Amino acid sequence: MSDIGNLHVRVGLDSTGFRQGVSQINQEMRRVQSEFKAASSEVGKHGSELDKLKTKSHALTQQKELQRQKVAALEAAHKQSIEVKGADAKATVDLEIQLNKAKAALSGMDQELTSINQKIATQSSTWYQLGERLAPIGKSMEEIGGKMQ
Repeated sequence: MSDIGNLHVRVGLDSTGFRQGVSQINQEMRRVQSEFKAASSEVGKHGSELDKLKTKSHALTQQKELQRQKVAALEAAHKQSIEVKGADAKATVDLEIQLNKAKAALSGMDQELTSINQKIATQSSTWYQLGERLAPIGKSMEEIGGKMQ
């Protein structure tokens, strides 16, 4: 049996504990996603684009941590299944498929989080903020110049 955080992985004839652990991770993931939706709707009403990005980054960071736990649990279960049942057993192959999907989801979250954090860094820069403040002035100048012709 392997311990991963609060999740106990036990592969054998009774995999109920493992399924419950993964189910708890999935439930926590849904909770984080619903919190993100609620926070996003509040920020959408009153917040800036930067606030929206920070909210999304925070939620993705939590989801990524949960997904890491899920990957770790699946890796442990897969390894134990290979030892107990063999690499060609249906249960082992099924765990490998789940593991590959979980790793792909983690990779996608990682890429999205990197992109969002880059956008946050850009929008937090003083030069970007100055450019955003000067944009309306530039448009006004263009309109005045167009009228002078």
